[in-house]
Amino acid sequence: MRRFWQLGAMTLVLLGTASAADLSGTVWKYIQGKVQQKPMMDLNMFGIVARLWLNPAGLQAQSADLAYMPDASTNHWAFTVTLPRLKTSDYLGTSRLTPLGKAGKTQELNVYRIDAGLFKGLLAVDGIAVSEKGRRAPVVMLVTREYAAMDDDLFAFSK
Repeated sequence: MRRFWQLGAMTLVLLGTASAADLSGTVWKYIQGKVQQKPMMDLNMFGIVARLWLNPAGLQAQSADLAYMPDASTNHWAFTVTLPRLKTSDYLGTSRLTPLGKAGKTQELNVYRIDAGLFKGLLAVDGIAVSEKGRRAPVVMLVTREYAAMDDDLFAFSK
C-alpha cells in the first residue's frame, strides 16, 4: 500500500512539472478588453489608450498594462506584465522564440520574434526594464512590429 502512495505521489510530481502554463488566451483577453477586472487606470489622451491593472486576475504578476494607438491602426499596441511570477513562455503560450538582440538603454532587455502560437510573428521582450527615475523591474512584453517601429529602443527590430 505504501508503495502505491509513493508511486502516486511521484506521478503527480512528474505531471506537475511537465505541464507548463499557457496564459496566452488570458493575455489576449486583456489586450481585447474582455476581462472582468476593471483597470485601475484607463486613460485616452492624444490618441493613446493606456490601461493599468494591479494584480491582474489570472496573470500571476504585480501589474499589467496596455498601450494602444487606435488612431494609427489596430496593430499599434504593446502589452507589458511587470514583476511576472512565471516564465516568459507561459505568458506567450510558446517557447519557440528566435532571439533578435538586446534593447534598452542598459541593454538588459532581450528581444525575440515569436515563432508559434497565438502571437506568432509578434515581438516578445523580457528582462529588466529601467524607468526614467532609475527604478528597475523584471518585465515580459508583447509588442506588435507597428508599435515597435514607433519606439526608440525597439525600432531596429520592427522590420
